[in-house]
Parts: sequence; structure tokens; C-alpha cells
Amino acid sequence: MEVLVTVPHGFCPTRMSRECDTRAGESGSKLAEALREALPESVPVKLFFANTERKIGDLNRRATRYTNWRINIQNTVEKALAEGKSVLLFDVHSFPAECTSFCKPPHYKIPQIVLLDENDYPHAELMKRVKKSASLDYANLLRASHRNDITVQARKAGAEAMLWEFNESKNVLSEQKFRAVAHELAQYALDKFKAIK
Repeated sequence: MEVLVTVPHGFCPTRMSRECDTRAGESGSKLAEALREALPESVPVKLFFANTERKIGDLNRRATRYTNWRINIQNTVEKALAEGKSVLLFDVHSFPAECTSFCKPPHYKIPQIVLLDENDYPHAELMKRVKKSASLDYANLLRASHRNDITVQARKAGAEAMLWEFNESKNVLSEQKFRAVAHELAQYALDKFKAIK
């Protein structure tokens, strides 16, 4: 098994810029750390951090598939699969603490986290586990867009992939709650590993 954490919008020249996901870099690093702590050393956890600004090229779109950054991710996925390993990919993003497209009826509350999942919502149970263990009030499970190309490409190759969005306000999603989310995602990865053995 191999685990990948991708952060395509984490390159932030300044924290004031909306040209990036301002909490994604920190969230991706902490998630990778939680995964490394939970999983045996034999399971590599690889962190792919954006190497360019989003305004130069959105690394989560099909148009950037042939950049070195995206090729490196896909080569890692395909190599692991060719070796008979399973691949679990977490694509990490963040969003501002305002009512964006993630605010849904009936309450239109700003969510703490969002999981953009496949059409048949294979990770709905995981979202319930995360919501319960982190004591989250508002967590949205939504259908992912075909534009989220890192997860689309990884799934087509045969990997399990999901896109997680974290609220950028620590008043909305506290550090303690984020750690609980990361712990639950790491536990999910560990459960996957144990099921393979």
C-alpha cells in the first residue's frame, strides 16, 4: 500500500493572497504527519506540495496533467499499482470562512469541512466517522466535479482518491478539531492497510 497527499493549491506567496488555499499547505503537512504516525514504516506516505502559484496554472485541472508536478504524482500512482500495491490518495484543499458554493440548504451554514466524493458517495461512512470523532457541527458531503483532475486521473488508474476541503478559519475549524479529523483519516488508512494483509 502507498498513501499520497496532494496539495495543488498550497503554494502561497503571501497569506493574504486568494490565489491559493491558505490553509491547505498546513493541513496537508499535518495530515501526512498523522498518516506516518498511524501507519507502519513499510507504508510510504508521500506529500506532493504545489510548486507554482495557482494563477500560473491550476494544478488540479486537466490542462496541467503534463506538468512535471502532475506527471510525478501519476507516475507514483501507476508504479505502485503496477507493483500490486493499493493506492490511497488524499487531495487537500481549503476554502474561506464565508458562504461559498459549499453552503447548502436547508440552513446555509458555513461548513467546517467538505468531502468532494464520487457519484455514488463511497466515502459517506467515512464522513460520518470523521464528523462524529471530531465533533463537527457542519460537514458537507458533495459530489465532486469532473474538473477535480488529480482525483479523476488517480481513480481512472485504479487508486482510491478523495478530495477534502478544510475551512480556513480556525474559529470555524479549530486546530483541535482538525487534528481529530486528521486522526480519523489516518485510522481509515490504517484500517485499509489491515484489510489488505
